[in-house]
Amino acid sequence: MFLLFQLIFLSHPRFIVKVVAPPIGAACFPGLITGTNQDLVISDAEVNMTTLLQPKPPGYRCDISLEVTLNLTNPYNFETDLYLLYNPAWGSKSKTVTGSFPEWSLDGDYVALRDSIFHNLTHPRQLPEEFHDRFPSWVWVHDVIWYDTCNFTLVNLTLESRENRLFLFRDSFRVDTYDIDYFEAGFGFSAGQIQYDRTIITMRIEMLQSAQYYRVSFIPDDTVSVTHDGENYVGEWFLEYPYPVEMLYGVVPEPIRGGCEGYILIHQVNYPPTIDYTIPTTSEASHTVPSDAIQMIFATLISVTIIAFVAVLVHYSKRD
Repeated sequence: MFLLFQLIFLSHPRFIVKVVAPPIGAACFPGLITGTNQDLVISDAEVNMTTLLQPKPPGYRCDISLEVTLNLTNPYNFETDLYLLYNPAWGSKSKTVTGSFPEWSLDGDYVALRDSIFHNLTHPRQLPEEFHDRFPSWVWVHDVIWYDTCNFTLVNLTLESRENRLFLFRDSFRVDTYDIDYFEAGFGFSAGQIQYDRTIITMRIEMLQSAQYYRVSFIPDDTVSVTHDGENYVGEWFLEYPYPVEMLYGVVPEPIRGGCEGYILIHQVNYPPTIDYTIPTTSEASHTVPSDAIQMIFATLISVTIIAFVAVLVHYSKRD
């Protein structure tokens, strides 16, 4: 009996992992980059990001919410400005991103805050010159870099001399993916700018309802504090210069990293069917007759009927 139980247990493993090779994944890496030769200093950056990944056959849908605060300082005795370029999906196909409507503001009084939108770009040369140096040199020998056209939002900030202001940014959007095995979500900055400024970065990424997937991890992993709250995983970082190399490594031709990310391995975990050990309640037991008892009752009735029939035959045979 014990051997039979072992064979049954081994034939129903505790989980069955769907294996696909090579893996087909998706990444969504929104972020801000600054133009080169900018004079405003980013002393502190705080990022809060929440992601909710849900099945949407044949792929998945991820709802992402962002809140970013930058502490900006003009260290000079004259008015100066800063360009910030935002894309909700650096390193992703922009056609899979919907609903992005970023909002910007500065606390207190300021000289100027202007924004503009660039639609359907296929190459960085269509961006203002201040951003051209952010891309690797090999990009410029190609006529098309983004075959899925990209949209960018550009913000131009101008502060007076010795001004210090908080720049506030929010965005929410959706990413639709198809046939994927893992999903990455993170936020990044222009790595060159934050290294130059030695920006302190505080980042929090919360991955909602992610316990249903096979594995959740965070990058860079040597500087993260991970908490598990029910179905949610939360990664928190506090990063000061010099930054981990893992944080600064980006995917070309996107001039962005300087940030952190959460990683979900989506292989589903399928558990074997459970055995119901429920004991019927008193009321259920009083109204339920076991099948064995029914067979016994039926056999007893047949036996009694046969005995009665035989008795009747014996009685009438004696009278004759």
